[in-house]
Amino acid sequence: MDSKLIERLEAIKKGVEDFNIPGPIQRPPLEARRIINKYKYRTKTHRSKKNALLPEKFQKVGNLYERLYSVPTWRLGAQEFQSSLKSLVQSSRRLAAVENSADLAVVAAAGWSAIPLQIINDERILALKCSDCSTVFHLKVEDYLSTNGFKNQAATLLAKAHKVGCLKYSKGFDIQRNYYLNHENLCLEFRRVLEELSRSVAWDLEEKVHFDAEAVGRLRSMLGSEHSLPSLDKLSLILKGYTLISSSVIECTGCYHRAFVKSFKDPDFKGHAKWCKYHDESKLVQMMLAPVIEKPKIVDIDQRLEDLAKALTRPSSHIVME
Repeated sequence: MDSKLIERLEAIKKGVEDFNIPGPIQRPPLEARRIINKYKYRTKTHRSKKNALLPEKFQKVGNLYERLYSVPTWRLGAQEFQSSLKSLVQSSRRLAAVENSADLAVVAAAGWSAIPLQIINDERILALKCSDCSTVFHLKVEDYLSTNGFKNQAATLLAKAHKVGCLKYSKGFDIQRNYYLNHENLCLEFRRVLEELSRSVAWDLEEKVHFDAEAVGRLRSMLGSEHSLPSLDKLSLILKGYTLISSSVIECTGCYHRAFVKSFKDPDFKGHAKWCKYHDESKLVQMMLAPVIEKPKIVDIDQRLEDLAKALTRPSSHIVME
């Protein structure tokens, strides 16, 4: 190789290795960023209340600026709603006036969870807490049980109890659309039933239960495969909203009430809360069978030919007849 070429390559290598930036690279400030920051933040105001847990010298410690565009982008989801509802049901089991009386779905939809209490001082008051604004609220349930307006009165009261700016106050959970049974969430019920059948495929119920054999039998042919049809007893309980805890104990997925399987020998037994979406145990079965049992409109051939002749002889609206 040419000696001069080698010298040039060595010089380039040395220059690359010895390259050093004299100072940090600073990007020129963008005018758009300056304008955005000007209206995005403001100097933080002084605390209006003192924190009793902090000493005096730390009372004013905090962020120097606060955001001005607190846009609520968070919404109470189905999973958190179910978690709040379950905590409310578990706490209300120790409260005589609340159990099976107050609509706990309304309370959970407003963004409130129950505070687990070791000692119940008053069996008529439900202790609630919002995980977003940390507000603690005590709801005297019996004040709203004597009227039919629990959903409206209690929901308004629970919404106003949140702090200003709380996301759960402005973004609640639509229980009419996402909790109670309707045709919009019927596909989710089909998925729940199929998942529960798959999960409990190896379980057999210890007791026989009472059910509508004709309706459940028609659904079994729709939900089960040709070689693995679920038992009618198990399917009937799942269609009523239950999930199997064991072969003898079940739990409702709508109100989290538990019951023994042998209790369903009685055709009049109701294991759901009054406010539960599965309280009408036949509603889900009727909704699933509605497309199947709906009779098609039968028109005789003469009527069909007559309608076709009228359609062919009827002038079109966009054609001008002269």
